[in-house]
Amino acid sequence: MINRYLLTASIGNGCSDLTSFDKALLNSKIGNYNIVKVSSILPVKAIETEKVGIVEGNVLFTAFSHITSNKIGMELTASIAIGIPKDNNKVGVIMELACGEPKEKAEQTIIEMVKEAMSNRGNEIAEILIKSSSVEVDSSGRYFTAFSAVAMWEE
Repeated sequence: MINRYLLTASIGNGCSDLTSFDKALLNSKIGNYNIVKVSSILPVKAIETEKVGIVEGNVLFTAFSHITSNKIGMELTASIAIGIPKDNNKVGVIMELACGEPKEKAEQTIIEMVKEAMSNRGNEIAEILIKSSSVEVDSSGRYFTAFSAVAMWEE
């Protein structure tokens, strides 16, 4: 049963969209895992940690958002938020958002998404955790990626 998670966000840049994404993964501390995208549920009683607790190279279940571009002047924001339930016997929800909006606007939007998703489940919210990354594409010709994630595993 999944019982640990890491909430993370970062930016990356590279000469291609894929190497930019890879750099963002590395900067988020999950670049050396085979990430598998999952839907947005935080398991019951999962505990937040600062570091992934499995051997590198393994599969790491991850809910994530990302946006990549090389369009000069474009603002890239990736936000992720977790709704932690008051009742620790209930699941939490994870909402992801990637957009070309300022960080503050993205975070306002994602908070509302968490509130709605928790309400849909009849779960009261104890707290909402948010991580965001934001970057403006410069004139270097490189690709930039904003990335945010919740990585989950069994320890």
